[in-house]
Amino acid sequence: ALSLSEEIDYSEGKAKAYINLGQTLFYLGSYEKSLEYFSLVEDEPYTSGDPTLLFEISRVRGQIYSYLNLKRQSIREFHKCLTYSQKISPKDNSDYALSLTYENLSIIYNSINKLDSVMFFMNKNRKLLESMDESFVFRNLVNLYTSFGDIYSLEGDYNLAKLNFDKALTLTEKYQYAYQSRTYLLLGNMKLNE
Repeated sequence: ALSLSEEIDYSEGKAKAYINLGQTLFYLGSYEKSLEYFSLVEDEPYTSGDPTLLFEISRVRGQIYSYLNLKRQSIREFHKCLTYSQKISPKDNSDYALSLTYENLSIIYNSINKLDSVMFFMNKNRKLLESMDESFVFRNLVNLYTSFGDIYSLEGDYNLAKLNFDKALTLTEKYQYAYQSRTYLLLGNMKLNE
C-alpha cells in the first residue's frame, strides 16, 4: 500500500501506511524506527485534517516515551491526546479515545508515584466509561476495575479491592472475555497480603 501510494503521491494512503508500519514496529519493540514512521505520518498533508491519526500518533508516542523512561515527554503526548480526542467523531469514538487517554495518564502518573493524579484520571475514566454502552467498553472497564482493585489492595482496603476485582470478573464472565490473568494475578497478590 505504501509503495502504491508513494508512486501516485497519495497523501492519505501514505499517512495510513506509515501509521500502520509505526504501530507494528512499536508492538515489535522497535521504538526508534516506530518514531521515525510517526514523523513521516505527521509530514503528510492529509494528517493535519485527521484527528484520529493525530491522536494515534501521540498515544503510541506517549507509550514509547514511557517505556524509554522519558516520563515528561510521555505525559506531554498524552495531554495532546486529550485535545485530539475531543475532535474525533462520532462521539462514541471520541469518548473511547478519551478513555484510553485517561488510562494512559493514570499509568504514567502511577509510574512516577503521583497517586493523586492516578486517582484523578481513574475516577474520570470510571465516570466516562460507566456512562457509555457497556458492551462497547467492557474490556476497558475490566482493566479499570482491576486497577482500582489493585490500588485499594495496596492501600489495605481489601473489601473495596475485592469489590472491584469482582466487578472486573463479572464483566469477563458476562461477555465471555478470556483475558482474566491480570485480575486473578492482582487478586492473588491481595490474598497473600491479607
